Amino acid sequence: MEKLLFENEGYIISNDNGLHIVRYKAGVNITEEIARQSITELKIMVGNKTVPILLDASSFFTMDKAAFTYVAINGSKLIRAQAVVVTDKIQEGTSILFEKFEKPPYPHKNFYNEDDAKSWLQQFMVNDQSIPKEECE
Repeated sequence: MEKLLFENEGYIISNDNGLHIVRYKAGVNITEEIARQSITELKIMVGNKTVPILLDASSFFTMDKAAFTYVAINGSKLIRAQAVVVTDKIQEGTSILFEKFEKPPYPHKNFYNEDDAKSWLQQFMVNDQSIPKEECE
């Protein structure tokens, strides 16, 4: 069962059996301030460890350049693997471009179905919780 952990004007962060889920809110422009607050909260939640993340990008949103850069740099420090849930080719294309240009240092895969994304992420769960980043490198 999904448990709400944090919510601000741009994101909802929850946990489902040890898996962290980040959902964008519909119709919101994600600014650097919103992104910074969300990443800070996620960092506190995971205790400076890397975790598998399910990113639900199925809601329409926009993100300014400063926020995109902040998330790419600082979010990647917390992610062991990322499954991105999309609903159309435009969202999928955006995710592919992110992977191509940002070259995340973790496995990254797109899905049209949340259950498939969760199944894929299971291989990156360790004792259904996170492990210290230094042990992952």
